[in-house]
Amino acid sequence: MLFDSIASAQTAHRSSHHQVKKFVITAYSADEGGSHSKHCITASGRIAVAGRTIAAPSNIPIGTHLYIPALHRTYIVEDRGGSIKGNKLDLFVANAGQADRFGRKTLDVVVYA
Repeated sequence: MLFDSIASAQTAHRSSHHQVKKFVITAYSADEGGSHSKHCITASGRIAVAGRTIAAPSNIPIGTHLYIPALHRTYIVEDRGGSIKGNKLDLFVANAGQADRFGRKTLDVVVYA
């Protein structure tokens, strides 16, 4: 099953340069930390979008596409975070409730170069 998802992602991105790695993934939102702002400006300068934006460590360049087979979605590295180091990623979601429900998951991620 994972192979089929990875193969689909490879076809979708038409890239032969990729790595599959395990990451610990959490989620964050614009309304965490008491700001209740409608927008979250990312390290890339773009407004964070749920279902697109992901924060990754600095060894993964801004703009890199990350496909997460278990979530059936491709994210774009657009943000950084003080605690996002090593094998950690942080998904941007619509609200703090979704972030709490997401919790912490260890998942395979296809990293496209």
